[in-house]
Amino acid sequence: MRPLKFKVSDIPPEGIEVTVEITLDQARANLSDLEDQSLHLAGPLYGKLRLEPSGQRVLVRGFIATNIRVACARCLEDFDRPVYEDIFLVFTPFSGSETREELEAESLNQEFYSGDEIDLWPVVQEHI
Repeated sequence: MRPLKFKVSDIPPEGIEVTVEITLDQARANLSDLEDQSLHLAGPLYGKLRLEPSGQRVLVRGFIATNIRVACARCLEDFDRPVYEDIFLVFTPFSGSETREELEAESLNQEFYSGDEIDLWPVVQEHI
């Protein structure tokens, strides 16, 4: 699987576009906790994400798409349903001085990173 980790210092000022292509087997291996509970993937993950630096922050926007297998509420037969999710968020350096209230108020479109690396896999997993 192509790593979804990026060094903030390696992102050029004009930004970069990342194509996400994760096979079904790779996605299932990395989503095993979710699949055991309620999510059943039926196809590979695909997406396009654009990373744009803004000082120490990194704006991430784009989409991810896949198919999931769900059961019909009427007949209980399984069928595949396409899933398409837009992504828009800002990665901000975690300083450790943020209060819980500040973290919760900002959490809808904000993720934190430590050091010089952001990891997009948790973002992809959350949006699925």
